[in-house]
Parts: sequence; structure tokens; C-alpha cells
Amino acid sequence: MGLRFGRSTWAWAWAWAWAGCGGGTPAGDLRVGDGPAQATVARAPFDLTVELADGSTWGAPDSDDPALGLLSFGVYDARMNPNRYYDPLAPVPGAWIRPGQVRSATAEGDHAELVVDVDPLVGEALDVTLDRACDDTAGGADERCWVAVRVVVRNPGWVAFTRLSWALDATEALYGLGERFDEPNARGRLHAMQLEMADTSSGLNEVHVPVPWVVSTRGYAVLVEDTRPGGFDLGAASATVASTTFAGATEFTFHVVTAADPWVLAGGITALTGRPRVPPGWAFGPQLWRNELDDGAELLADAAAIRTHDLPVSVLWIDNPWQTAYNDFTFNPVQFPGAPAMLDQLHDAGYKLLAWSTPYLDSSDDSGVREGMSPDTGGLFEEARDRGFFALNTSGTPWEYPWTSGKMGASIDFTNAEAGGWWTGLARRATGLGIDGFKLDYGELLASIVGSRLGVRFADGTTEAETHARYSILYHRAYRAALEADRPDGFVIGRGSTLGGQADVDCVWPGDLDNDLSYAGEANAEGEAAVGGLPAAVHALQSLAVSGFPTFGSDTGGYRGGAPTSEVLVRWGAHTAWTPVMQVGGAGNSHNPWDTELYPEDWVLPAMRRSMKLHQRLFPYLYAAVCAAAHGAGPPSVMPLGLVWPDDAAAVADDCAYLLGRDVLVAPGCRGQDPRRVHLPEGTWVDWWSGDVHAGPVDLDVANPRDAAPVFLRAGAVVPLLAAEVDTLVPTTDGTTVHAWTRRAPLTLRVVPPATDGEGRWRGAGHADTVARCPDDGSGLTEVRTAWDGDCLTLEVASNDPAPRLELDWQAASAAAPSSVPGFTAAAAVEDVLGGTCSDCWFHDDVTGKLFAVPAPGRICR
Repeated sequence: MGLRFGRSTWAWAWAWAWAGCGGGTPAGDLRVGDGPAQATVARAPFDLTVELADGSTWGAPDSDDPALGLLSFGVYDARMNPNRYYDPLAPVPGAWIRPGQVRSATAEGDHAELVVDVDPLVGEALDVTLDRACDDTAGGADERCWVAVRVVVRNPGWVAFTRLSWALDATEALYGLGERFDEPNARGRLHAMQLEMADTSSGLNEVHVPVPWVVSTRGYAVLVEDTRPGGFDLGAASATVASTTFAGATEFTFHVVTAADPWVLAGGITALTGRPRVPPGWAFGPQLWRNELDDGAELLADAAAIRTHDLPVSVLWIDNPWQTAYNDFTFNPVQFPGAPAMLDQLHDAGYKLLAWSTPYLDSSDDSGVREGMSPDTGGLFEEARDRGFFALNTSGTPWEYPWTSGKMGASIDFTNAEAGGWWTGLARRATGLGIDGFKLDYGELLASIVGSRLGVRFADGTTEAETHARYSILYHRAYRAALEADRPDGFVIGRGSTLGGQADVDCVWPGDLDNDLSYAGEANAEGEAAVGGLPAAVHALQSLAVSGFPTFGSDTGGYRGGAPTSEVLVRWGAHTAWTPVMQVGGAGNSHNPWDTELYPEDWVLPAMRRSMKLHQRLFPYLYAAVCAAAHGAGPPSVMPLGLVWPDDAAAVADDCAYLLGRDVLVAPGCRGQDPRRVHLPEGTWVDWWSGDVHAGPVDLDVANPRDAAPVFLRAGAVVPLLAAEVDTLVPTTDGTTVHAWTRRAPLTLRVVPPATDGEGRWRGAGHADTVARCPDDGSGLTEVRTAWDGDCLTLEVASNDPAPRLELDWQAASAAAPSSVPGFTAAAAVEDVLGGTCSDCWFHDDVTGKLFAVPAPGRICR
């Protein structure tokens, strides 16, 4: 769209100004700061470029289109109704207007203040503030700097949209934007920043965690501090232009971040919006749940079956329904008689318990859902209504809608602090009884319904336009307060969140993914666009991690469509074993791998046992990766390969491979293909399963059995592992159940020698640099350092455990067995080392080339 008015008037005004009659010719460019993220402001007309770490610049596209300036404002015209919803990514009537020249400017050091002319239809003027800063990262590649730009429209006119645009080069890939089920590289597509109705099998666009944050492989990231309806066009309309548009944004703040190291760059989101929560250690153990429990006896039977079948589960969920009324936080006495004793019994057996909840109270009669449920909420709905604790509609009455299966519910208004406190008090009915955390479902608000505004009014004066995504953060905080009061090491897993919400929710799960291997958007059997199955889970893990949410766990096996096939369940488990949280459950009767009616094949239970044990063994590594995201430079827990190796086209192209931490490459077979083509980027890589060594870059056809996703360690990797016999990460009074920190369960260090003259390093949560943010994980292991000089490997292990075992991929450094391990005796068999029948001993496996030792030696030479 072009300007409909005023072009000749503006052209005359600029000529008049440049002639010296309108205040004189503007002075030269204005520079703010020095070094990376230095901002250069052009005065006539207003424009901005930002210097990146490599010396190149970020800036506006080269376009005469008024809608594609650095800043552009879309204004209403007579064809637009302010009471309707207009999609920020769709063409609408009206004009686009760019700012004029800088009227005045003051600058000192890293700060500048500008007044910029603008068309009266936009407002009187723009007040623009620029601030350049760097955080506490080190210099060089680890230096992270940014410029923050705040734009305020003085006395706003008819602003419908505010747009920020910048130029794209031909090859850069773009990541982030929160939870996305499409491919991690977001370039070439449109991305909404709100939940909307859509032509999919769910009827929604599935935007549950929108984060307006884009990370480029060119060494910059862009953050927009706004949660109003908006969207990003990342090269869809024009391959050389990225833009983001937000509705009604007359106060608009954005940041341009730069760093040479992609891990440091991607971590900039948490430096600017808040550090993520680190879940309690027990939440990293496998979690298991049924879609619906018949009764407490079934829950206790599941708990017993888990131990009988040697499945290492630390957490059980009590999903919907479990209450006498939705969200009265009172156990249904018919379904769960003697609930306090049941919870005590499960705690003693080494389990933590989560309960399902939503932010609604129903006015409908829900007694038909389950025997023992009441026809009303016992007066809670009426109390909330009378005390003004509900969000309201335009008529001033509670805003109600059929939130599930036709049940009419009203939303608690968490912008009202008194309402939030009241809800926290209700939640304490559960936490005071022994519930250790919550699965918080729903909480996202639609921005519109078939083009109409919802008309929701909140106590703080906002509407659904401003609060649609922020609502979930306030919702989570009310439950967090209940946990802090009664269960300080509590855990919250939520479906919805947004910018900054990582500080309030421990983990995100993606809601109802398809129970198959489909990609998001492809046609399903009914001809509808699929939500997406396993590939969507792998994609969401990556996009969330680089958007500030380091802890993610999808329903193993999916949800939409009922119970998965055995093949899908096991393949999904082979993926979630390598994610921060592994939770096994979903639709259908259960995803319990011992249920032979659902999963009759004799390989299902052993395969799931293998994946669940592997996940639990990985606890120290997973916990440290999440902990690292929550402090200091804040590197993400997971990274897309293309963001780490941007010049490697094959790494960019593999949407279903990722780095877990800095050293573990995981490549699930998202389509179930076996073998799977895997691309290994530059460096030395060791196959986790076989020990085979590969020099990258290289493409390999790798075995991809259903129960073992392809995984590779890179040179210098250190992966601490719990003992395979560990049953739970929760203390237990059951003498037959192995708790993680008993002395009969020593740690193992899986180590790959670093490159010659290189170093490897792993830091645990108990390290002095991280312990203030991350509680000690209980392993006693705080740091491991390795170095390889071409002849000898040295290891420094800081641990309270006197005898961690070593599993060394010696074959990555030398084809020949070591000549000696000073102070150690050669064992006759590997079982002597791993079984603990010898001490200060080592064994070299001539087949794989691996070396095993107990304890970990300080030096090993050729």
C-alpha cells in the first residue's frame, strides 16, 4: 500500500526545510556508543544502522515502499472499524507513513534522545530514545552488546499498526519466535504472535508461546518488547526484507543484539527479559501419566507397576478430572478416597505428584463428567463474580465461554492482585495436601473470533489485545505462589507463555500434538492441515530453547488422535530421552509401555525402559545445560545446527537434528527412516552407540533403530551419567528402590578427548559460578576439565564422590591402547571395572578402542 495523501505536501515541506527555511539543513549523522552495537542515526529522513560484531551493519531495507522503512506506521481510514480485529500480517485499508527528519537530538556516550517529525495522522512527533549496552559476558567472541530503541508517539493520531523492517542478505537463516511446530529456520514464512483460529485439524494456528525474538546466522538478533497482536514476515513477501508489525503500538521498544558466538547471541533474550527458572532436580527424572485415571487404586497400581517393570520414574501426574468441581482444588472423594494417605504413600515410594489445573470456574453443571463431581463449584463461582475476580465482557458481566467439551467457564482476572491471591489460596488446598506441582493447561486467549474482537476487559484497564499472551504469565504466578508457600521445590509445566514468561514457568509442553510422525501443515488422512507429530516436537524444542525457554517436554507418543502405535511411542521415546524433560503420557487409555493390550509387541517395554533409563542417567548433563541457560551468558540448552554452523548448508537444512548442550548432537529420525542420513558438521565426532569416529563435515547413513536415535559426541565432550540402576531422583523410604545419591550408584564420566592442544570442560550446578542460580544437583560433581597434548590426556575432576568411573572414547585420539595409566593396574575384563570388583584399575577394549577406569585417572598416555 502506498500513501493515499500528503506526498506532495511532504515533498514541499522537505524542500523547504533543506532550503534553510524550516530550521536549517540537518547536521550530519549521529553516533551512539562505540564498538559492537554502535548505532548510527541518519537525520534526514530518520534512519538507523547498527554495527555488528563482524563489522557489518544491520539496517533498513533499500526500498521506496513507505510500508518498508526502518519504521512505518499504518493509519486507519474510513474503511476500517476500530472495533474489529485486523490481522497484522494481512493487507488492510489505510496508508503507511514513514517518519520525517530528526527535529532535535542530544547524545552523550551510549545514550541519545531524539525528536522526530511525523505526519499528523500518526501524531505530533516521535520521541526516540537510544541506549547502547553490553552485559557481563567476556570480550571477543563472547562479548554481547545491543542497542535499545524506544519510540513513543507524542499525542497519537490514527495509528493502527507499527512496523519495523530490516534488510536480509541472500543466505542468512533465522531462528526463534518462541514455540513453533514448523521448521526451526523461520525464513521465508509468516509467523503470528497470537493464538488465532486457523484452517488446521485443531482449528487453531497453535501459537501457544509467541516470543518476538529473531536470531540470525549473520550475527544479530532482534527483540520487540511487545505482546499485542503482531506478526513477523521473514522474507515471505520479499526475499530480501524482514518485518514485524504490531497492532496499535504507539509505544514501541526494540533491541538489536550482536555477538560473534551464536550461543552467546541466542542467549541474549534472557539477558534482556529475565533469566529462566531452573526446575527442581527431581523434575528431570522421567514423568508418567494417564489421560484419565479411573481412581486412586489405578494410580497406586501404576506406581507399583513402574517399579516392577524397572522403569525409572520420579514423577506421576494426576490429570483431569480429579476434583469435585473444575478448579476447586478438592480431591473427588469417590474417585480418590483417602487422598492424603495416597499422596503420602506415593511420596514414600519415591514419587513427586503433579495435578492438572486451568484458570476457569464453571457456571455449568459438570456433575455428569465423573461420579462424585458436584453440580456447581460450591459457591466459588458466585464469590469470584461478586468480588470482581473475573475478566469481564463489554456489558460488565463475567466473560464466559465453552473452554472444554461445552463447559461454560469464566476466566480469573489475574491482573487483579486480590483475585490472584484468592486463587493462590485455593491452590494451596492441593499443595498443602501434598501436591508438588501443577500441569497448567489452557490460559491462552484468542486475539479474535472470525474477525471480531472478543471484548474482554481486565481490572488493570487492558483488553485481550494487550493481555492475550501475558495472561498465561500471570496465571502461572498464582500457582507459583502456592508452591512457594507449601512446596518450595515445586514444579510448574505450562502450555502457554510469552516474552519473559521463562522466569515463571519451569517447563513448557506443546499441548496436543498428533500421535504420529507428521510434519506441521501437511495434509492428514482427512485432508486437513496436521498440527504435527514427532517432527513438531523436535522443532518446538529448538525454537523455544533459542527463545529463552530452556526446558521443554512433549507428550511422548503425542496426544491428538488417541494412543499412538507402538512404533510411534518407541521412536518418540528415543527422542525425549534426549530432551530436558521426558514425560510419557497422552490420549487414549495410557501410554504405559507395559500395557500389552495397547502395545502388544514384546519389544515395546524393553525399548521404553532403555530410553527412560538413558534419560535418567543423563540427569547431571541435562540439569547443567538448563542451569547454564539461567546464568551468566545464558547459552541455550539446545541449539539448531544451522545456528551453530551457519556456513554449512547441510547443517542448516537438517530440521530434525540439534545440539543438546554444546557437545551432544541428536538426530532423531523424524520420519522413522532407517537408516537415517545424518550430516556431521566440522570437527571430530564419536557415535554414542558404536564408538565409531568420524571427521566432519561428512554425510553418513546411520542406523536409526526405533529405540535409539542417532547421537554423536564431539571432541572434548564430557557427559556425566548416573548409574543405570537408579530408580528415582526422589528420596524414598523403600529399601528396594534405588535413589540417585545412594553410594551404591556411582557416577560415570563419558569423555571424548579434545583436539590436540585443546581443552574440554563441563561445569555442574554445584560449581561456584553457578550455584547461586542453580541449586546443587546432588551429584557431588562440580567440574571436569580435560586436555590433550597429542600424547597424553589429563583429567581434573572436582567431585565429592570419591570414585566416579571413566568411560573414555580413547579411539578418538589414538588407535593404539595406552602404554600406561600411572598408578593404575590393568584389569582382566571390563566387567571388573564396571562391576567394582577392582579399584585403581583400567581396561582397554580392543574392539571399540574405549578405555574404562575406576576411579577416573588424572593422566593417560599413548
